[in-house]
Amino acid sequence: MFDHRRKILHLIETTGPGGAETVLLSIVGRLNRDDFDSLVVVMGRGWLHEQLTDRGADVRIIHSSKANDWMFLRKLCRLVGTERVDLIHSHLDGMNFYACLGGLLTRRPVIATFHGTVGDWHGAGIKSKLKYAVIRKRATRVVAVSNYLKRELEQKWSFSSDRVTMIHNGVDFEALDAQVPKGSLRSDLGLEPGMPLIGMVGNIRAPKGYRYFVEAARLIRDRIPECRFLIVGHGEGALLHELTNQITTLGLADRVILTGFREDVAHILSQLDLFMLSSLTEGLSIATIEAMGLGRPVVVTDSGGPGEIVRDGETGFLVPPASAKALADRAVELLHNRALAECMGHAARAHVRRRFSLEQNVRSYEQLYRECLS
Repeated sequence: MFDHRRKILHLIETTGPGGAETVLLSIVGRLNRDDFDSLVVVMGRGWLHEQLTDRGADVRIIHSSKANDWMFLRKLCRLVGTERVDLIHSHLDGMNFYACLGGLLTRRPVIATFHGTVGDWHGAGIKSKLKYAVIRKRATRVVAVSNYLKRELEQKWSFSSDRVTMIHNGVDFEALDAQVPKGSLRSDLGLEPGMPLIGMVGNIRAPKGYRYFVEAARLIRDRIPECRFLIVGHGEGALLHELTNQITTLGLADRVILTGFREDVAHILSQLDLFMLSSLTEGLSIATIEAMGLGRPVVVTDSGGPGEIVRDGETGFLVPPASAKALADRAVELLHNRALAECMGHAARAHVRRRFSLEQNVRSYEQLYRECLS
């Protein structure tokens, strides 16, 4: 316990929705208020700002629309002083860089959290190398959301192992259960009641490997024609265009449904016959944890963090990344063997609810705050 509450400044470069944004929301909402106050800075309005405002959080907007925005850094440092911030906690690569510079200029400790792949030093440009060098040298502590990311930071970017802490993301399973309403998802989508349904949740980005999900859908359709597929997540631009073209080219326009961003993810996950993740690289995957926590059997790629969530053959199936055939083969196996699917779903539910609770996640961050503030 501190003799007074310490103020934590939370920073993120995106406006959501997404995994890192959800983690920030969870931390801000669950921190022990006897010890900590929270102030959140976002770069603009959007989903995250709305969520924070609705929950009564102290949130400020400092606009920035370009790289190397020194005016943003100046405003950030001024806010640290006027609000008497004790510690800065940032999320994602770009904001980790600004936070470390801000911490240096204001003499505040900084915790920088990495949520996804950090790439390779040898393939990086000079700006990326400089950015990571600043984070490596100036962050008080660095958090990786999986052991996979921790190894990447240490082995590829030479982060000191004693300054990198692994904290798995957590899920509020009580809230997840409460978000599962009655009613039929298939009816809402205009599908027949018993129609097999496979889904993936995640924004349409290159690391998610959605092209392999769609290729797997075609292979599954050839063996189980009545199966339908959901892609749940925000998409735009060239990637979305390429994905919709692929769906049409493969003759899957009446099989694959792109829902866009949905608030009722728990409702969707709870009614899937199977959750699939086709990621090429993945920091952890909150959607996988949520699906398993709702008792869904899963087939996911061994793309980093997912290998720390799923016990292959026990709580789900792990398959190699970039293999549509492996995804399809395991999916068909589970759809044909309902007893196995049910057994895996039960084991998955018990496993993740024990290992990936939000309470454990937030308490770990609180302990890290105390260590950095002492």
